[in-house]
Amino acid sequence: MLCCCDEISSQINTADCEQSIALENGTIYLYLGKSADNLSALGCLNMILRDQHGQLSGLPIKSIKNAALMVKHQEAMKEPNASPVIGMWLDGSEICAQHWEGFISRFDSETLKFISQVFTK
Repeated sequence: MLCCCDEISSQINTADCEQSIALENGTIYLYLGKSADNLSALGCLNMILRDQHGQLSGLPIKSIKNAALMVKHQEAMKEPNASPVIGMWLDGSEICAQHWEGFISRFDSETLKFISQVFTK
């Protein structure tokens, strides 16, 4: 699910880093502001993984939208929501990501595989 892109590092500004979570395979960073806009233009969610070797990887918006998951409380939606993330936290072995438009996505913390999504408003 991750995509490596040489352009990621040139599109993010450390001042836009809102939050980070240390994982076994690296650290995931949440970027807001202009960096979030730049990442969206690259086709990535505004959460970036920096692995143990310093390699940056993004979560492709396309793979989230194309996931064959039913969104809890919005079962009629044709695709999961991939709006910008405004907050994230660990819940056991999962990363929870609160989206701008009122959804919470869950990702496996080891693989960052998209697991589920629920509408919370």
